[in-house]
Amino acid sequence: MPCVLCVSVQAAAVLMGAMALATTTANADSPEPWQWLFQDSATSTAQAMQDLHHDIMFFLITISVVVLYLIGSVSVSLSTRVLLSLASFLAQYAGHATVWCRTLLCW
Repeated sequence: MPCVLCVSVQAAAVLMGAMALATTTANADSPEPWQWLFQDSATSTAQAMQDLHHDIMFFLITISVVVLYLIGSVSVSLSTRVLLSLASFLAQYAGHATVWCRTLLCW
């Protein structure tokens, strides 16, 4: 028959093991409706994947903002030049364009 001390030590060990399991892997985060971020990771591999995702998204957003700024600045600069040159062209040749349109294209 086992002694009371051995049984209590075994019970304490089982209880400590269960508590250790509950505070690590088994206590991982659960999903919530409409959550924005990742769940808390239970392993170091999942944490590494989340870190990689965050790093990639930082560079992706940074590069996208820079490219959109460059496209916008170039298009505004070119559209201003094109509109000014088109306005001067139309002011200079407005009568010629009307005659040419009536003789060749519109009939």
